Amino acid sequence: MVILALFCLFLTCLCGCAAPLAMQGLSSGVPVAFNSTGRGKGDSAWFARYDDVVQATLDAGQKLSFKLEKKMIGMDQSALNYIDDKGSKLEILIERRTETVTWVGFNVGLFGSTSIGRLMARQIVIEMVEADKFLRDWHPAEGD
Repeated sequence: MVILALFCLFLTCLCGCAAPLAMQGLSSGVPVAFNSTGRGKGDSAWFARYDDVVQATLDAGQKLSFKLEKKMIGMDQSALNYIDDKGSKLEILIERRTETVTWVGFNVGLFGSTSIGRLMARQIVIEMVEADKFLRDWHPAEGD
């Protein structure tokens, strides 16, 4: 009985490690890298232009019927705060890193639902694919 309890505890501890693996599955075929940083936070790097990722994020929030609580869009950085009908928050920070690389940070809070953040990330990917906004003509330099 003790061994079974320890095994269940061990499996519960692994749940945090599964998040990046789940996100990798959604991004296969699209140029996005996801990382779960813990404590309700995650980040991602997108091979896409900043403006396109911002627009896809706005479209994704609308499709998922999240209420846009705060919207701050700048030239190189945007902050979007969404809230669901239960009052749970999702904060998204989008930053231009280069002309072709955009970074997106997700924060659902310490006790928030990480699955909501994953769902939003998945919907942003769908919006980007449907709008054909991922950059695909990139090739590594010779010798890399």
